Amino acid sequence: MKGWIFGNEKQKYWTQKIFRSSHKFQNPLHQNYKHVKTLEACLDIDASSVFSLIVFVGDSTFKTQMPENVTKGGGYIQFIKSKTELLLSEAQVSNVLERINSGRLAPSIKTNIQHVKHVKEIIREKESSRACPKCGGTMVLREAKKGSNQGKQFYGCSSFPKCRGVLTFAFEGANRDVQT
Repeated sequence: MKGWIFGNEKQKYWTQKIFRSSHKFQNPLHQNYKHVKTLEACLDIDASSVFSLIVFVGDSTFKTQMPENVTKGGGYIQFIKSKTELLLSEAQVSNVLERINSGRLAPSIKTNIQHVKHVKEIIREKESSRACPKCGGTMVLREAKKGSNQGKQFYGCSSFPKCRGVLTFAFEGANRDVQT
């Protein structure tokens, strides 16, 4: 990545800013959390034996304070060297390597095509679900309590009142998109 990177541990999305252009992307800590949990389950190892590390490669600059496990360039070397405690025995390491090799798909065009198809399917599912136009959070069906739309249903951000994103109002059976 390049440009300025803004984000913190708790945000769902981080921002990449290149000159006047801003782009949101999934918080890599949240994304990697899923990877770490999958590894723990598949390899049958304790959570304290797996470390999450995010490395940005390219000409990027962090504009917000990042946790110690988010770095750029060669910063990963210092993180790895800071972990000096022996966590797995030789037998456990052999078991982990055996599990990885036995579950690995043979690299081929066919497996690559299947992977790309699977990722595109996941993206389609996410795009079809309702997401807040402001923060990307989950939208929930609500009912207007006052004003000219009192009693009518709409989709509002689950983070209300912190986020006031509105996706759809349902007016007398007809849907109209209103993004604020």
